[in-house]
Amino acid sequence: MDGARADLARAAELDLQLRGEESAASYVNRGVGKAARGDFDGAIADFTRAIELDPKEPKAYNNRGLAKHHKGDFDGALADYNRAIKLDPKYAEAYYNRGNVKAKSNDLEGAIAEYTRAIEINPNLAQAYYNRGVAKTDQGDSSGAARDLERAAKLDPKLGEKKSRGSTSADPQWN
Repeated sequence: MDGARADLARAAELDLQLRGEESAASYVNRGVGKAARGDFDGAIADFTRAIELDPKEPKAYNNRGLAKHHKGDFDGALADYNRAIKLDPKYAEAYYNRGNVKAKSNDLEGAIAEYTRAIEINPNLAQAYYNRGVAKTDQGDSSGAARDLERAAKLDPKLGEKKSRGSTSADPQWN
């Protein structure tokens, strides 16, 4: 588990215990920590509690969508990503994550459109370039794929290493 996420989860847990007051942000942070440990049911419960406390918090929906995605509930994940985007139309990571569900469902055109929208919002989102490049490869657009994969590697050299190992997609975007 990523050390920073573990620290964030511990801080959120302490915040909930010490202050004795609930906040959506604390539940989102604790949920991210649980998800990082593979406790997706616990994460979904925390993200759901965050939504109950603040129904207009797009991060709670995005992260709950990711946990659902990891559990194989793609329809539930899409519904949460859609809600996150409705609440914040400039939420690049939610478009990226929605693209991942579409790619998983073999809707490559839809996935490419989602990754493109994420890139329009955040041109430094290396993972979106990477996954769009993978989708373009699967569509047979080798020149477009090469441009995207090269851009991804410039933004995040680890993605260049991933490409050389033949990995098929970048990681989801928790936040």
